[in-house]
Amino acid sequence: MASQHSGTIAALSFSSCGTYLASAGIDGKLVIWFVKTGIALHVIRGDAGMLSIAWVTPSQSKNLLCGAADGTVISIKFNSDLSATGYKAHRFPVKHLAIEHSRVATGAFHQVFLWDNNGDQWCREASYDAPLSDGANAKSEVIITGLHWMQTKECQFTLAVSYLHHGIVFWNALTHTRIQCLPVPSFVASTTISPDHHLLAVSNLMHGFDIYNLETYAIEGRVFNEISTGHVVPVLFIHHGCAVIGGSATGTVRMWDVDSTNFMHALEHGGSAYLCIDPIQDQFLIATGVEGCNTTYIQLWEAEDICMAAVSHTHKS
Repeated sequence: MASQHSGTIAALSFSSCGTYLASAGIDGKLVIWFVKTGIALHVIRGDAGMLSIAWVTPSQSKNLLCGAADGTVISIKFNSDLSATGYKAHRFPVKHLAIEHSRVATGAFHQVFLWDNNGDQWCREASYDAPLSDGANAKSEVIITGLHWMQTKECQFTLAVSYLHHGIVFWNALTHTRIQCLPVPSFVASTTISPDHHLLAVSNLMHGFDIYNLETYAIEGRVFNEISTGHVVPVLFIHHGCAVIGGSATGTVRMWDVDSTNFMHALEHGGSAYLCIDPIQDQFLIATGVEGCNTTYIQLWEAEDICMAAVSHTHKS
């Protein structure tokens, strides 16, 4: 496959049906791949780096959003024709996107905005305040590290916002009020929520991953993973929340059982330097974006059986 990305792949995202994979790069390209063949169907070139991706529901939709380094959010549709329209959402790079029905949450540096998207009209519905500070983080910068939609007993539309220094805040997206603030005794590099919305995994910059129960807000498990200074290690739930998968700065992706926190499997990438990950739950597919040895590529992994033996298909991007 001809090379597509010329630099770091910042984000990967499968469409919910698993037919397509989108990759966003700091080179300003968004690439839409046909998963079955590994062919690049569309390449969209922007004026700024592409940093985040979110697919628009329903599952067969050929519509996705991409957040850019210049604060723009781009809407891409690729039915019979390809169209791309953008709007200025923030003054800062849009590193985080989350979609729930017509609601779109965008995160850029310290800003969290909620948008209502009906058709092609975008309307900013709310702006969420910075989290409360205490003595330990009063002088720390407010930096968003994750946005996730979830259902809680308080609200069907709950937005979880994670911060590098200020823990995690849960917002009622209907009343725009805080539901809960979860202090985290470490830096929060990235977060993920299980498909049943019962568990939260936090990638910290100290020892690895902490798994929280979202009913009690208490730590249920701790996974130790290699940490490298200056690298954000992604963490995601796979296998319908029964396992977590985490990247590294040394080219290895590892998997752990959630209940026991026992190590399960490793996916080696030949000493590559950077990883971003996206799994698709129902089809047991994992995509990893890798940069290293003067090359950038996407690798697809498919579980052969329930024991997690994996085969890989490498697509140079």
